[in-house]
Amino acid sequence: MDVKEFLKQWDSGKKDFDGIYLREVDLFEEAIQLNVSRPILHWATGISFRNAKLLGVNFSRSDLSNADFENANLKGSIFAPCRLQGAIFSNANLSQACLSQSILNGASFIGANLEGANLESCQLENVDFYGTNLKNANLRDTNLNKAVNLQYAILDNTIFGCLHDIRRSDIYHAKSKTIKQGNSSPKDRAKRLLREYQGGKRDFSKSNLIGVSLIDVNLENIILNSALRSLG
Repeated sequence: MDVKEFLKQWDSGKKDFDGIYLREVDLFEEAIQLNVSRPILHWATGISFRNAKLLGVNFSRSDLSNADFENANLKGSIFAPCRLQGAIFSNANLSQACLSQSILNGASFIGANLEGANLESCQLENVDFYGTNLKNANLRDTNLNKAVNLQYAILDNTIFGCLHDIRRSDIYHAKSKTIKQGNSSPKDRAKRLLREYQGGKRDFSKSNLIGVSLIDVNLENIILNSALRSLG
């Protein structure tokens, strides 16, 4: 199915596009050129792209709330910005995708691959990253204190340029064993982390960061893994 046929079917009211293949197209610009009657900004509620291959597709400025991208290949695709509340990306490939400034509240990325993805300044309230690969992903200026689930997520070299107070975030047991809380204060542990980071250290996977606040701190290439919360 080419982009013209896809837009024609979508314009007629279809919302099941499971398994379709599109590559490197800008859906907003294509819709303008084809003069579709339905605005591309507003998709049908619950539109489905399960198992689709949408490589490098530009969805920018679209409302894809509750869309289903389960098992889809979205490598290099652009969702910046988009409304993606309640969207399902379970087991999807979003490596190198751009989702910056998007609204992702309530979205599910269970088992998804977001290696190298850009999620800078996204709204992440109640987002489920259970078992998600976030290696080298950019999470600058995101608030992880909104019931974000990062249990068993891969956080190697994940960029947390702005770690808002993580004391209540569900970021425990992230691809490693649990770490017991020490006796030093959160403030002392924050100072030690920043001192060691400035000295060149990047692997803090065995550090205790419970209660540590690192607001507006640039920690590029830091490795946290299980450092963020203890189960014990």
